[in-house]
Amino acid sequence: KLIASDGAAWCYFGYDLSLSGDTALIGAFGNDDNGTDSGAAYLFRYDAGSGTWNEEAKLIASDGAEDDEFGHSVSLSGDTVLMGAWGDDDNGTVSGSAYLFRCDAGSGTWNEEAKLIASDGAEDDEFGCSVSLSGDTALIGAKFDDDNGTGSGAAYAFDVSHLFIPQVDIKIDGQDEHLEIPHTQYMTVTVSLDPKRWEGVPQDWWISIHKKWSPFTFWWVYPIGWKRYQTTAYKGPLFELIDFPIAHNTLPVGYWELTFAVDEMDSTYEGTYFDTVSVRTY
Repeated sequence: KLIASDGAAWCYFGYDLSLSGDTALIGAFGNDDNGTDSGAAYLFRYDAGSGTWNEEAKLIASDGAEDDEFGHSVSLSGDTVLMGAWGDDDNGTVSGSAYLFRCDAGSGTWNEEAKLIASDGAEDDEFGCSVSLSGDTALIGAKFDDDNGTGSGAAYAFDVSHLFIPQVDIKIDGQDEHLEIPHTQYMTVTVSLDPKRWEGVPQDWWISIHKKWSPFTFWWVYPIGWKRYQTTAYKGPLFELIDFPIAHNTLPVGYWELTFAVDEMDSTYEGTYFDTVSVRTY
């Protein structure tokens, strides 16, 4: 039997719920963390070793407000959740909205990644009164939409694959800002990213380093080192990059910008995500 760790009267924990694998998502639209009936949802995960279900996270909307009823409808698919907030007012009073959260494989935290509203949403539509999620497709009901007459209703389908923004994080010797090191010191560059966000998509990745106020860019070529005029440092499977040192070398004296980039489209710069670290060598 599952109950919320901070449950209270009139939270309506369990009003809607969804199950995917060993994870359960349970809505509590009467939760008051963002105001009366602003709403929340809870994630529980089954531990096969102990045979128990443990509360893993509590989710609330980043812009939640009174009477939004976030969590009135919920759907769980793998490491992604979709939750309706039919009382949200972005398109007018009680026009409604829905929120996407995704679990970060590295940290295990659930992060809000997108808020969905109807392109033609209007007052009292109650968009988000029902939701369903399957893979990269979200289906959201708006029971009081009026296209076919008062309260005739509608449903909206969204392709949400492009909404999951890949997170790229690089560090030099464990730091990601205000780095100052002797020019004789070897630097180790590490990268963290979630490979699930790139699964099944053609990709390449590269490291470049640019000296400030200089027209030249150097590319890291494994295992040789920094080379000028190279266009691609490496191309290969991203699972090899999780917190793994991928460059280890020295730099001449100067101010440098080191960039790691991942490209979701093969042989093109479209859909590129990157992170940059500044470093001064002396």
